[in-house]
Amino acid sequence: MAPANKKAAAKGSKQANAAAKAALKGTHSSKTRKVRQTTSFHRPKTLVLSRAPRFPPQGHQPPAPSR
Repeated sequence: MAPANKKAAAKGSKQANAAAKAALKGTHSSKTRKVRQTTSFHRPKTLVLSRAPRFPPQGHQPPAPSR
């Protein structure tokens, strides 16, 4: 539902305008883009869990009893 008059919608409340003005102070007033130094992408290293098998491997033999 659009407001009846557009001036009231664009103006906003005093508190919202003050918050927007305060947000632009300091280091937040202008954004800078990060310059990429390398052209190749390095995939981040993620967690690699060790194997936890439910059953022993099929080809694995139990140890022979010692004499």
